[in-house]
Amino acid sequence: MNNIIFSGKLLADARVNKGEKGNFISFTLYETGKGSDAPKLDVTQNFRGDDAPSIVEHLKKFTTVIVTGTPYARIGKSRDGHPVPVLAAFADRIDIVAFAKEQA
Repeated sequence: MNNIIFSGKLLADARVNKGEKGNFISFTLYETGKGSDAPKLDVTQNFRGDDAPSIVEHLKKFTTVIVTGTPYARIGKSRDGHPVPVLAAFADRIDIVAFAKEQA
C-alpha cells in the first residue's frame, strides 16, 4: 500500500461534514516555501460517532501540519472551469507542527 507524508499549512479552517455516507473532516494544505505554484493536498479523515475529533478546533487557517495517509487523485476544476487533476489523501495521522497566529 502506498503512503504519503505531506507537510504544509491549511488554506482555510478545517470543515466537519456529516452525512449519509459518513462523518469526516476535510481541509486543503499547501506546501510552504514553494511560491504561488506550491503543491496542494486535499485531506479527508473519517470519524465515528456524532462528535468531531477535538483536533478540529485547532485546524485553523495557516496552521502547519504533517499528514500521513493513503494518496489518491481526483478530478477538480480550475478557476476557469476546466478539469484538473487534484492530489488528495485519506489521512491516517494528522500532527500539528505550529499553530496559526491569532488574527487581529
